[in-house]
Amino acid sequence: MAAWFSKLRNPKSVKHKGQRVSEILAAHELFARQAPGGLRADLAGADLARLDLRGRVLRYANLQNAKLDGADLSEAKLAWSDLSGASLRGARMLRSELTEAGAEGADFSQADLSGSEIFRARLAGAKFHHAKLRGSNLRGSVVTATDFSACDLNLCLLAETNLNEAILEGADISTSVLRDALQPK
Repeated sequence: MAAWFSKLRNPKSVKHKGQRVSEILAAHELFARQAPGGLRADLAGADLARLDLRGRVLRYANLQNAKLDGADLSEAKLAWSDLSGASLRGARMLRSELTEAGAEGADFSQADLSGSEIFRARLAGAKFHHAKLRGSNLRGSVVTATDFSACDLNLCLLAETNLNEAILEGADISTSVLRDALQPK
């Protein structure tokens, strides 16, 4: 994985719809702070693979169907963002904030979301094959038909989460907090 992240791209070098991603992100940060000149980021369908987005404020951003494979989103603020259908394969998302994010059908396969806040997120149909969610908070998240195959869910807070229709084959939940969670039959 180290080689993958050593080749991260700078947002200044990437364009989406003719505009530098760094400019879109700067305007979005103003939007998130409700400051003058702010504009909600519309990065739907953007190719943001291997992009360095560490610590970026992306609350309410439209990242629907975006390609974020191998991107570094560690400590990024993605609460209330739309990640539905996005590809985040192999993304590094340590301690990221995804509170109430919409990520229906997103692909987080082999991503590392350890220590992330994924409270009340909408993850129906999302894929987390071989992903690491160690120590993350998924309390109250919607995980209908979410595929956690071979996923590391140790030390996760899964309280108030309905796991009945989640796919947990080979997933490790042995040290997860399952208080008030509906567990698979």
